Amino acid sequence: MKKLTWILTAVIIVLAILCATLWQRNTVEENDLKVMCKSSVNAALEHFEEYGTTGNEEEYIAGVAEFRAYMTTYLCLVNEASSAEYLWCNTLYGEMTLNPDAVKEHTAELVEALEYLAEDYQHPNGFNLINAINNKIDANETGSPSAEIKELRDGTLEFAITPNVDTIQMTVDTFKTNTTQIMVTTDDELGEDEVSVLLFSIKNGDEVFIGRSTLSEDENHNKIVFANLSSTSNYKIGVSARNLTQHITIKISEAKPAE
Repeated sequence: MKKLTWILTAVIIVLAILCATLWQRNTVEENDLKVMCKSSVNAALEHFEEYGTTGNEEEYIAGVAEFRAYMTTYLCLVNEASSAEYLWCNTLYGEMTLNPDAVKEHTAELVEALEYLAEDYQHPNGFNLINAINNKIDANETGSPSAEIKELRDGTLEFAITPNVDTIQMTVDTFKTNTTQIMVTTDDELGEDEVSVLLFSIKNGDEVFIGRSTLSEDENHNKIVFANLSSTSNYKIGVSARNLTQHITIKISEAKPAE
């Protein structure tokens, strides 16, 4: 474990300095960063595939280092550390370094996720699979909470949000709607705070990302409407509150389609 931590710490420092320096000096163009990003994710894929075949610990360590390199170049490209996709990767990276045995149990799923990202460094299927791995690891460690399927026609679903949390906060319960739209609001005064709200559908027990929107004090963003939903599907809401400065409660309810 000490060897793994030392190697990964060195890799992080070198990559952070390199990326920041090159970006500030404008010596790396976007296409060059994309090449670096693709190279890292392909290398991570090869190492984890090899680890899955041989169980060689050195391949696992190299795979984690390359995954971190992918994250660094990805962040340079999107410049959005609070995005759900980056937070999912960051959560998985934390598990890779601090809880490697749990991650190793999901090597096949990780390889599948990296195959998507090797095809396209922003492939949504890759990120959804990474999020699914995180959820499975979390469920195994804490025990799955008692969840129910809520009918929004029976009333509003309230969801308390904790500020300054680096991971995506998810509703415990899934919900259904009899309309094709749901609305997300809050009665709390947000001030200058903004909250990124994400919608997921539940398929075969996994959370599949559908879309996101921002909730803020601005009159054009003080409520969110997610449309084109299905009455036969189950959904969950996730919230990115990394930059939130206060506790708030959001409310999820059905919205009538405009006539």
